[in-house]
Amino acid sequence: MRQWKKEFGGNLEATYDMLVTLCVTIAVLALFTNKPNVYLVVGVVFAFVFLSKMYDKYVGHGITLVNKRTTYRLFPGDEVEMDLRLQNSSRLPIINGKFQFYANNVVQNERFLTVGHKKTNLYEIPLSIIDKGDAVVSVNMKAQKRGVTRLSDIEYHFPHLMSFENITLFFRDFYRTEFIIYPTPIPVKGLEERFHVTIGSQRTTFSPFEDQLSPMGTRDYLPSDPFHRINWKASARTQSLQTKVYERVHDITWVFVVNISESTRMRNTYVSHNIENILSYVTYMCQFAAEKGYAYEIHINARKAGSPPYFYLHEGLGNEHLRYALEFLARVNTEELILPYENLLYHVDKDLYKPKTLFLFGEVTPEAEMYARTWEKKRMNVYHIKEYEEGAYVGDVVKGVAAQ
Repeated sequence: MRQWKKEFGGNLEATYDMLVTLCVTIAVLALFTNKPNVYLVVGVVFAFVFLSKMYDKYVGHGITLVNKRTTYRLFPGDEVEMDLRLQNSSRLPIINGKFQFYANNVVQNERFLTVGHKKTNLYEIPLSIIDKGDAVVSVNMKAQKRGVTRLSDIEYHFPHLMSFENITLFFRDFYRTEFIIYPTPIPVKGLEERFHVTIGSQRTTFSPFEDQLSPMGTRDYLPSDPFHRINWKASARTQSLQTKVYERVHDITWVFVVNISESTRMRNTYVSHNIENILSYVTYMCQFAAEKGYAYEIHINARKAGSPPYFYLHEGLGNEHLRYALEFLARVNTEELILPYENLLYHVDKDLYKPKTLFLFGEVTPEAEMYARTWEKKRMNVYHIKEYEEGAYVGDVVKGVAAQ
């Protein structure tokens, strides 16, 4: 029973004590009135109490909820079958049981939904378990919106076979099945050619930069080739001058600076009412960068413990980094404490060790405009993702001008 905590409804112990007391009293009266037939009734009651206590001790003892680490990664609208498996190693069957759990409303199953709350839903599944067997229930979960959830407050209720009370098993372990719902990507117009090219380690066909530690081979010497690039060994072997050829490399890195807060006229700061759209724009741009082979990093002014004190995804590229990015965005909670936007900009500025292209999301504050001017003076491109009726486009931070 390490997985479960068992509780009995009502007060069975008091009922047992009452029955035993009653039987002793009847037995004493039968002794004085010389009615031996009463002892048969007393024996039956004692047997009932004994068997009930034995049942209470062992019922549910062999039940195990299979708890393998499982992660479902979905976009809103996707569906997945979640298997709930209970194993019973005992010979005591459980009839008319009900398996119950809560889940955040980022996922939903209409069939077993019992009570819907603002943020969480209660599910109840009829589930009986035969002796020495397994019970498996497939629950179709549909992704509703961005977020992360696990099953919580897992309980298994079933009736006592010898009384009218219920028995409840409370799951004490951490259930390791997780649902990660990615944001829905919303297109951002005007992304083409919005980058800053510098020397780096990203391989490309056309670039003004070469990695002289990664030779590709040789080619015939041209009069315009510098003398120091002649490969003398290859020239001796081919009996004609050969020039070294190196890998073409560049560095296109995007920095997403995401402001999920908005300010009122009284300068109070709240989580933006438009946070879901903002994260959807970031999602689209992560997918776009991954498809083009660009590196990118994400900074979000949602406060967290540790260093840095905000949500940060390190620079990376490729499909694996895209999966990290989508999961990172899914985990941003709308109830997170907000780091002041100027603090986020300070950390971003401090970490800009090379020229990059910066995209600002959300509300642009006067501090953001100041940093944008500073970055532009350092020959970095800075843009703002602006919203309009049909979506968003890449605009200028300060002047408000952008090609649509």
